[in-house]
Amino acid sequence: MNIKKLKAYVRTAPWRRRQRSAPARPKGSMSGENIIAAIILRVTETNTSYTSWHIGLTNDPDKSKAYWNEIEKENVDSWNQWEAVSLSDARDIESYFVNEKRMDGATDEALSPGKPVFVYIF
Repeated sequence: MNIKKLKAYVRTAPWRRRQRSAPARPKGSMSGENIIAAIILRVTETNTSYTSWHIGLTNDPDKSKAYWNEIEKENVDSWNQWEAVSLSDARDIESYFVNEKRMDGATDEALSPGKPVFVYIF
């Protein structure tokens, strides 16, 4: 993990450029920087490659977890989720991990910008 690149990315991340002043954050949500840091910490704690993880976005984490477990027959024991500040932030986070870290992306198709959005990994 290259800390210099991570710090540079966080300083210039798309969600930082859009915000002139800190918007009111939905209760319980995390900033994009904190979600990225939490995901990096989770992956490095397990001593696994980013490519062995799935990342996705959903408005209903319980439904998504059940889908991956029951329909796709994936092991979701390592499931972690975070509520993002906005759908745009969540998409930026997912894009970073899919494009830069080569995680497998798995976004739900019908995301509603008016509902809480969660970033999940497993």
